[in-house]
Amino acid sequence: MIKLPERHSLIITGDIVRILVKFLDPIDIINVCKVYHPNYKKLYPIYKARVATKIDDWFRDYFGNKYDDFRVAMIDSCAVLTGSFILQIMLGE
Repeated sequence: MIKLPERHSLIITGDIVRILVKFLDPIDIINVCKVYHPNYKKLYPIYKARVATKIDDWFRDYFGNKYDDFRVAMIDSCAVLTGSFILQIMLGE
């Protein structure tokens, strides 16, 4: 029977975690925080940036070459994104 290492020996520590999470989806960052909980506050700025990037990517895909017009309209009208839309992006749905 193979014996797995204890849970704490599997935790990656240091700056490598902050580098790795830059390539993850927001839901994956949430899961990393569950394991890397002692320093999750260090990951929060990266998490916010990834959510913003994912939202931006979603709009770029949806609007295609009209993305810039959409962005200007959002800024001009002081529109705000809230609620379930952001949650769906965070969860990758």
